Amino acid sequence: MTQPKLYTKEYKKRFIIENCMLVSVQAGLATRNKNFPIYTRTKPNYETHDIKYQWDNTSKLKYEIFNFLENYLNEISAEGMREEVHLKRITELADSMSEKFKPVLYDGRFRIGVSQKIINLFLKYMWSINEIPQPLHCPIDGIVKSHIEKHFGKTKLVDWTQLDNIHDYMDYISHINEMLKELVDSTAVWELKTWGRR
Repeated sequence: MTQPKLYTKEYKKRFIIENCMLVSVQAGLATRNKNFPIYTRTKPNYETHDIKYQWDNTSKLKYEIFNFLENYLNEISAEGMREEVHLKRITELADSMSEKFKPVLYDGRFRIGVSQKIINLFLKYMWSINEIPQPLHCPIDGIVKSHIEKHFGKTKLVDWTQLDNIHDYMDYISHINEMLKELVDSTAVWELKTWGRR
């Protein structure tokens, strides 16, 4: 017996969304900056911590992020997007992952830069498949950084892999907004074109 078409459509949609989550998380955790890795370089003494230690502990950490992204997607679907809420969610993911996985994270922190990359990239995917309206921000990464610094000349921004302050993150957003005054594109459209032309 075949499944009704409605169920098949939902399974397909779920498959795409879950894979977008996976790609977003992998991109955020794949920092190439050796000075600011995601995980600690030394094996901690897990007996002194509440979490059971696995060498990279990625499976549990990733599932926590997947749950966070799903909840945020549901929130956006129900209530739309507001910048103050978006900033709160970026900080919330960084702080909650830091609290839960401190022993396995470099300097005990899941940084703001990693958090924003995962969330903003996931929202970019969701917008691209028409699940949500156009995002307010874009994923901040090395490509975006180089375009901003090239445009403004002497401007130096904190690398996204090191960034762990919401004000430094907003410095990027302010520069993008200033740059886009000369263009007709929104932040999301500009980044989509810029990433494609790298």
